[in-house]
Amino acid sequence: MKSKVIYTLEVSHLNLADDNLKNDFAISDTSEDIIGITIEHPVKINSLLVGICTKGKGNITVNLKSMPLSERDVIALSPGTIIQYEPDEISSDFFMKYMSISLEFVSAFDASYLYPDARQTSYFKADIEEYKIVMKLYDNLLEKYNHKDGLFRRQIIQHTLLSGMYEFALIEKNHTSLDAENLTKIERLVWEFYQLLFKHYRNEQDTSFYAERLLLSTKYLSTIIKQQTGKTVNEWIFEYIIAEAKALIKSSKITIKELAEYFNYADATSFGKFFKKRVGMTPNEYRHF
Repeated sequence: MKSKVIYTLEVSHLNLADDNLKNDFAISDTSEDIIGITIEHPVKINSLLVGICTKGKGNITVNLKSMPLSERDVIALSPGTIIQYEPDEISSDFFMKYMSISLEFVSAFDASYLYPDARQTSYFKADIEEYKIVMKLYDNLLEKYNHKDGLFRRQIIQHTLLSGMYEFALIEKNHTSLDAENLTKIERLVWEFYQLLFKHYRNEQDTSFYAERLLLSTKYLSTIIKQQTGKTVNEWIFEYIIAEAKALIKSSKITIKELAEYFNYADATSFGKFFKKRVGMTPNEYRHF
């Protein structure tokens, strides 16, 4: 029996024609590329992926759970999610618009609004008015994205995304808060872990902190998070720290000492070693890279 290989889907895989935002943001009005990538084999996404079905019918498997898609269905997936379109379940007129957003691109502001209810998957059918709001956000971002030579294009897209996602979060909350009681025990555990992570990753980097808050052993929490997300608790913490640190280094004059204090490290030296181990260069080298 041939084993399935899990590939990783990066933002850049959906954004081959754009150098400026290649690794950070992609938006498309065709679903052919993402279907083509995921129809042959399961793919693990390494970004936030938001999809809006505008017509037709399809089916996507998300972490082994099949989800039907039809007009006005909205799905938002967090990094680490494994997806695959089901080829036999896609109608000829199926159309999905999507955005792919890197963690680093949004880490300059409160990223939790881009991870609805701190859950790994958000999936709901928007009503007519909600659908208009979501599509207005999408069209607004697409217009700015296509303005390739625009001054401050990157920053404009970031701030448009931020303001729009506040509206998106409110819509999502109207739907998914009603489903919280239907989560399995494991799903609720992962959900609660993400909530803690968003609040504390800057200051709490020990797995035991999260385990104690969830009334679990460190070993059990580590096992569940690894099984459900493909990453360990520490990998999630360090990924968020590195992403935010990169954004701060590139977008401000923050010193390494200030970074160390911000992320609760003892001193600039210890933070510098941590950063270099995971990025391959020092913070100052990255600033001028």
